[in-house]
Amino acid sequence: MAWVNWDKDSLEETLSYVHSKGTVEHPASKKNNDASAEGSNHGDRVVADALAFLVAKKRAVPRETVVAEPEPSVLSILGRRQFREKQNRFSMSKWA
Repeated sequence: MAWVNWDKDSLEETLSYVHSKGTVEHPASKKNNDASAEGSNHGDRVVADALAFLVAKKRAVPRETVVAEPEPSVLSILGRRQFREKQNRFSMSKWA
């Protein structure tokens, strides 16, 4: 599955994440003195992009999946024409 994120701000925000003690965190979430604001509004775009990617990945249809067109009804002109062509090919191949 191909995934392209065109949001420049979101992509730049991913660069500010760091690995710390086995986890990934945003450094700005630790610098805030207000305990109630810790972790808020830091990485919102990145988290939203990651969740959107996970949902799209689960619902993705492989490119190889081809939906076959339904056969035309034998009651239609096209259906009768195709049926006759198949009969002609079968009868000709029998003698070839």
